[in-house]
Amino acid sequence: MVELALCIAVVAIAMVAIIGVLPAGLGVQKLNREETIIDQDATLLMEAIRNGATGFDDLTNYLDYVIITNQPVSSGALSTYTYKGPLFKWPTTPVPTALEFPQQILGLLSLPQVDYSKLGTNEVGQTNLNFVMAQFRAFSGALDEKVLPQVRGDTIADLKLDQAFRYRLNVEIVPVFSHPTNQTDLVNLFQQRVLANTLYDVRLTFQWPVFGTKIPADVGGNFKSYRTQVSGRMSRLQIPLLGTNDVFAPDSNIYLRRLVPDLTTPPAALSAYQPKS
Repeated sequence: MVELALCIAVVAIAMVAIIGVLPAGLGVQKLNREETIIDQDATLLMEAIRNGATGFDDLTNYLDYVIITNQPVSSGALSTYTYKGPLFKWPTTPVPTALEFPQQILGLLSLPQVDYSKLGTNEVGQTNLNFVMAQFRAFSGALDEKVLPQVRGDTIADLKLDQAFRYRLNVEIVPVFSHPTNQTDLVNLFQQRVLANTLYDVRLTFQWPVFGTKIPADVGGNFKSYRTQVSGRMSRLQIPLLGTNDVFAPDSNIYLRRLVPDLTTPPAALSAYQPKS
């Protein structure tokens, strides 16, 4: 009996240790799965932004909302513009404008954080700072978390939307603008402005998991950042489907922009810095 009791005690101790490690193992497995999804989605979104892509027609299926915080340098006053994905249930009223076209979403995600487009004009003081934050449901991952737009409103479809893996995305597109070595050298100033209009740092920061239903939602402590540089320029985005060439973001004064990945002639606004012969 004594030996049997000792055996039971040893097995019990071992089982307690195994059961104690099991939750940690499951947590690591869950984190690895989430990081894999983030890696795959980051590749897709980075390529869409850096290549100026406009053919991501299903992008609207996965967007919850985009929040743009705009701050003109001249005034310092903050303005916030909010847009929702067509499948996202907005929890409060009024409901913001829905983004119906993927070009609109990519245009908002491509807004430069520092807008140097007015350099060289009399409107330098109108330079804008843009802070872009979006919430997405994962593009990749389990099939049972995906829903077809045409079955929106079905109980099972709504459940899939509610249970889908979500993350917050912060987009930073910053012109590479080095300090002029000679403030009186027009050639040097011109070169700095050309650099600021043809080379951009692009950084995507993902935060997850997402908690609650408030806007913006709370997020956990997991995050990953991805960074690259793009040689190109910012171009005003055109959406022929909307019947106009100069397209504004819905209900705001923010221009839709996208990165065009080819070097072109610097904008006319830089002509003031061209060297005089």
